[in-house]
Amino acid sequence: DLSDQPALTWTQGDGGVRDPFIVRHPVTGRYCVMATDLCIKRRNHQWGPAISQGSRDVVFWESDDLVHWSEPWSVTLAPEGAGCAWAPEAVWEDQQAFLIFFAAYTHDNGESRHRIYAAHTADFHRFTPVFKYIEWAEHVIDTTIIREGGMYYRFSASHDIKIDCGPELLGEFTPHTIPAVASLVGVEGPECYRLPDGRWCLIADRIRVEVDRRVIQSFLDTTFFWERVGTNWAAVCAGSVGCTFMLMRPDLMPRVEERFTAAMR
Repeated sequence: DLSDQPALTWTQGDGGVRDPFIVRHPVTGRYCVMATDLCIKRRNHQWGPAISQGSRDVVFWESDDLVHWSEPWSVTLAPEGAGCAWAPEAVWEDQQAFLIFFAAYTHDNGESRHRIYAAHTADFHRFTPVFKYIEWAEHVIDTTIIREGGMYYRFSASHDIKIDCGPELLGEFTPHTIPAVASLVGVEGPECYRLPDGRWCLIADRIRVEVDRRVIQSFLDTTFFWERVGTNWAAVCAGSVGCTFMLMRPDLMPRVEERFTAAMR
């Protein structure tokens, strides 16, 4: 909707994508965008069938420079019988591979709900068998993971945000409470990134509250303070679901300003 000449398109599968997430391979330097295979407009905005009878695929693109992109490809990652594969993300592990994780609606132990599943990949073409990664007594519809001070922090959402942390991605995680985050309601799609001064910024989609906000803190175990997002950004995000905006400074990624300028031409 931002341009009549989109840089990335997907006409197969469900006929559209959402929840884009980008990573850079620390060895090859290549960028990879992954996204949910879902066009809710083509489904007449019927969320029920999209959840229980949707695509089990994740869609990918690759680029060396953020300007020239490969043709898209999709991989079926959600387990057999799952209703969807939503909000894929990936984090690099010390074992020279990415852990890719996503939400899938599955029936297990007599209950149907969203759970987070995961697999390992080195190139986003070949994957290890998928396994259940996070399960709550309620739905968990998306997760983002960062690493700080030798610990991994998982921010997971289902109309609120829960945090847990642990030294290993596949090890034991323990709950981590930050009052400012615990007070958030009516949000999903959390994303967390580091600011140039070393502080972390957490942003999330608004789905029920009146004002879009972002949270900034010095360290993950200290108190957050609030800062409202600028009016223009809030206006862009008003009413949007599954579309988190990352606010990035040019010095957060090498040559990103030049690449952004080139990509916008």
